[in-house]
Amino acid sequence: MSLSILGALICTIIFLTVLSSSKIPNFVAFFLMAPVAIYSGLLEVSDVTSRFSQNAVHLLMVIGMFSSLLGMAHVDVPISNFLAKVTGSYKGKNVETVLLGVFIIMAGFFSWFLQNNYLTLSLLPVMFAMSKKYNISHSKIIMMAMYATTLGGSCTLIGTNTNTYATAILEGAGYAPLKFFDFVYTGLPCLLLGAVFMVMAHKIFPDYKGEELPEEYRGEIDTTKALTPEEHKRMVATTAAFLAFVASLIIASSTDIKIQPAIFGYGMMGLLMLFKIYTPKELIKTASPNFLFQVAGTLTFVQVISKSGISDYIGGIIANALAGQTNMYIISAILFFGTLILTSLIANSTCVQLLGPIAITVAEALGANPTAFILTVAVASSCSFLTPMASATNYMLIPYTNLQFKDFIKAGIPLAIMNALACIFLLPQFFPYF
Repeated sequence: MSLSILGALICTIIFLTVLSSSKIPNFVAFFLMAPVAIYSGLLEVSDVTSRFSQNAVHLLMVIGMFSSLLGMAHVDVPISNFLAKVTGSYKGKNVETVLLGVFIIMAGFFSWFLQNNYLTLSLLPVMFAMSKKYNISHSKIIMMAMYATTLGGSCTLIGTNTNTYATAILEGAGYAPLKFFDFVYTGLPCLLLGAVFMVMAHKIFPDYKGEELPEEYRGEIDTTKALTPEEHKRMVATTAAFLAFVASLIIASSTDIKIQPAIFGYGMMGLLMLFKIYTPKELIKTASPNFLFQVAGTLTFVQVISKSGISDYIGGIIANALAGQTNMYIISAILFFGTLILTSLIANSTCVQLLGPIAITVAEALGANPTAFILTVAVASSCSFLTPMASATNYMLIPYTNLQFKDFIKAGIPLAIMNALACIFLLPQFFPYF
C-alpha cells in the first residue's frame, strides 16, 4: 500500500468519524485531514489553501453571515407579527385546518429565502401562541413547521445548507455551480403537494393535546413585539442588503451579466458597516471561522478521494452495477432511494457531503451529466422527514416537543414518496442524465 493511499484512507476515516460524531465539531475534520493529506504526498499545500479562495466557500460564508445578521436585526419579528395577525384573525368551524394551512404556506414561502432551521426556531413564539389560543398540540404544529420549511427550503439555492453544499461540491469538482432556481423544478411541486397533504390529512399527524408548554412559554406569549426606532432602522437596512444579495444571485444565475454574488454580498455588508448599521466587531462576529473551515474540510475531502482514486473505485462499483443502464428513471430511483436511506440515519448536510463526490464520479464513469446526479443527491438528502436526526431543523426543535420516532415515520412517508416521484419523473425532464 502506497503512502498516498494510506493517507487517503486515514483522511476518509477522519472525515466519516467527525461527521458522524455529535461531540466533535465538523470543522475539526479540516485540521486533522490537511496535514495527513499533505505529508502523505496526496495533496500539495497549494491544493489545500486554494479551497479558501473558491467562490462557493465565500458564497456559503456570506449566506451564513446574513443569517446571523437577520437574526440580530429581529427580522423574525415582522414575520411572526404577520403570521400571528393572519392566524389570529380567523374564527370558524374548521379553524384548525385553516390555521394550519395558512401557517404551512407562509412558513414554506419564507423558507425560500431564509435557512429553514433559523426560520423555524424564530417562529417558535408564534407556534406556541397558536397552540395556547386554539388548543392545538404544539408538537403537531412544530412538526408541520419542520416539514413546511424543509419543503420550502428545498426550492432555492439558499433555502437549506444541503443545496449550498451541493453547489460547492459541484464547483469543487470543476463544473459550473448550480443556479438559484435549479431546485424549483422538484421543490415547488413538492411544496404545493406537501402543503395540501398536510392540511387535508393533518389528523394523521401526532396530536398531544393537553401537553404542557415549555416553562419559558407558559406565561403570556408576546407575538406582536414592537421594535424601537433604532431596531426598525437596522431591520430595514439589513433586509434591503439581504434582498440585494438575493437579487445578485438570481441575476448571476439567469442572465449573462458578470456579477460575483459572494463579492457583492461582502460589499453589502461593507455598506451596512459604513452607514453604522453594524459595528465592525458585530459584523466580524457573524463570520464564523467554524463554518469556513467546515466547508474547506468538505472540499478537501472531495480532493482527497478524487486524487487517491477512492471515488473512482466506489464510483466504478456503482457504475458497473448500472452498466448499460440508460433509463433515466431507473438511475434516478436508485440514486434517490439510496440517498434517502442514508439521510434518514445522518444529518442531511452530512449526507450530501458524503455522497456528492461519489455521485459526480459515477456520472463521469457513465458519461452522464454530473449536474443531474448531484441534484438528485441534493433533493434526496433534503428529504429529512422520516427520522428526528435527519436534519438540524429536526433535532434542534425536538426538545420543544413530545414527538417520538414513530411520529416521523407515520407522517413523513407520504412526503418522502412525493419527493421521490418528483425527483424520478420531473428532474430528468429539466436535467437529463444523458
